[in-house]
Amino acid sequence: MKRFTLLLAAWAFSLSAAPLTSDTISEAVKLTKEGKLNVALKTLEREKQLIFQPQVNLQRAKIAREQAQYNLAIELLSPLLTLPEQTLEFRYDVNKELGVNFRRNMNTDKAEYYYLAAKQIALSLDNDDLIAQSIINLGVLYEAQGAFDKAMDLQINAQKMLENSDNYELKAANYYNLFGLSNVLRQATQARFFSGTSACLR
Repeated sequence: MKRFTLLLAAWAFSLSAAPLTSDTISEAVKLTKEGKLNVALKTLEREKQLIFQPQVNLQRAKIAREQAQYNLAIELLSPLLTLPEQTLEFRYDVNKELGVNFRRNMNTDKAEYYYLAAKQIALSLDNDDLIAQSIINLGVLYEAQGAFDKAMDLQINAQKMLENSDNYELKAANYYNLFGLSNVLRQATQARFFSGTSACLR
């Protein structure tokens, strides 16, 4: 056991170029003490693969956004746009997240730029859910700018794209936005319909 611990320590030291988080080290130490050696090694190997990886920073940015740390999220996201050999899905997600964070930072020009970039990627992927998500995001942006009719047109377009979708969370968000816009435009009957449909989908 002592020999294994020394080997494990030496192996961990050899990964100094990709430092491990204290939580991961603590977890590996705990698992090792419990005799779960293979699990401990897999924990360290998993961290070695993930540390500094684009997906990790994308997720960190999403957490920062949830914490209303929009500037931090933008700092984490911006370098990801220049990385080579990333999938279109990844690039879509990065552009979408940048759009969300710039919108919440009240920088509507940049928000629109990244939302439109995300939409172009969604179109190239021919993914109706992603296209609809992009249209919904643009609708929310234009609603915030007071362009209610334009926002309503976009949300209705998104609704049509989602007719055959199984993404009920996205559908619910779309109906919720339609409900809000119907209220603003004083379309009471529509508002009641959209509110009820949104509630059913949630």
